[in-house]
Amino acid sequence: MTLPEELFKRNSLLFESYFGNILFLKDEDVAFLHAVCEFYFDPENKEQARALKTTSLNSSLYEMLHKESLAKLKAFPRVYWEADKYDPTEKEVGYMLASTNGYRFENSKKYVLTKVLRQERIIIYLPLVLDWAQYYLPKSVNDSIKARQVIFSVQQVLKGQSTRRDLILVSTPTEISAVVKEPDDKQ
Repeated sequence: MTLPEELFKRNSLLFESYFGNILFLKDEDVAFLHAVCEFYFDPENKEQARALKTTSLNSSLYEMLHKESLAKLKAFPRVYWEADKYDPTEKEVGYMLASTNGYRFENSKKYVLTKVLRQERIIIYLPLVLDWAQYYLPKSVNDSIKARQVIFSVQQVLKGQSTRRDLILVSTPTEISAVVKEPDDKQ
């Protein structure tokens, strides 16, 4: 299924200058998409986080999606995520997966934590990556078979998951997290 361009013109603030600007993917862009998928499946792996950080440095696709993510997420004040344990003295540093919708966690059996979403901490908004992949794949005739396969895989990964994780952001030790919900056995 391809999405009409009108959808992006309505919902995407930067469509004209960014979504329609990629004519073909460079190797760095393909590596970035691959790193996003790997990090999505294994966010605890430090090597995956490092690969995501490194591949985003030279990727014009990342730059485009990052700028669009910043614009799309201005209306979201907080992020939410699940954790097996909560220790206020332990400070996470690095990339993490979170959600912009706290209601997705109302039936969670784990700790549900929240913190303020700061624009400078946003890396990429995953529904935007899916939107871009659905928009771009039919137009990707100039790309290699490998690039097309990676785009197709990104589509399958992101649309095939009923996920509670839709945002990759940077977590720093100075940010304060609050518990929204404790595990059922704690209550």
